[in-house]
Amino acid sequence: MSNRKVFFGRIALFALVMAIGLIALRPFASHSQSGGLSSGRKEWEMTATTEELKGFLSYNGSNFYPIVKVSVTYREITTGEDGKDSQSAASYEQPYEDLYYHGCDPVGCRRYTELDLDRDLPGRIKVTHKEGSGSQREACAAANAICRLLLDCYVLGEAPARVIAPETSYSVIAQELRRMNFFPYEIRPDEPLRANITMSLWSASGSGHENLYYPSSN
Repeated sequence: MSNRKVFFGRIALFALVMAIGLIALRPFASHSQSGGLSSGRKEWEMTATTEELKGFLSYNGSNFYPIVKVSVTYREITTGEDGKDSQSAASYEQPYEDLYYHGCDPVGCRRYTELDLDRDLPGRIKVTHKEGSGSQREACAAANAICRLLLDCYVLGEAPARVIAPETSYSVIAQELRRMNFFPYEIRPDEPLRANITMSLWSASGSGHENLYYPSSN
């Protein structure tokens, strides 16, 4: 059994233990890049920024090089009159954790604080790349980090309305999520979906979108 399957098997088990396993999907609202929010509306945002650590743990016999770092922060933002995020109304970005990946496998985590999201606000998870369009390794690490952050939110009783990926790596991240046993589906209000994890994945421009779910083991 691959490390990836073992990792997601543990995610599914943990989700069940935390009483967030089987959930009935409710229809997602339509969202653009700004999230379809009206002017002046607040929401929380988790940002996962990927970065290849060039030269880090690079030595003869190293089993960890190359390493991708995913830095996660969170904050509250307000949508401006033009429908875009108002930087002046954004709160301080609180560092949450740094995740480290070798290939697609998580190898380390440094957490700085407990996750403190306002349950009265909607939210989103946004992926960015520190440099350029992001490599294949960064896309794979980002997909894995998305799953981890979704689970962290579920434990708090939160369910992000959407996950936003960079335009340049949206397709690759979507592909990596499918390789991790996430499946696309069409929303049917009369047919609730039973799944461990669901997400509404969007590209940054809003041109790309698909709904994905990680099926229940039952």
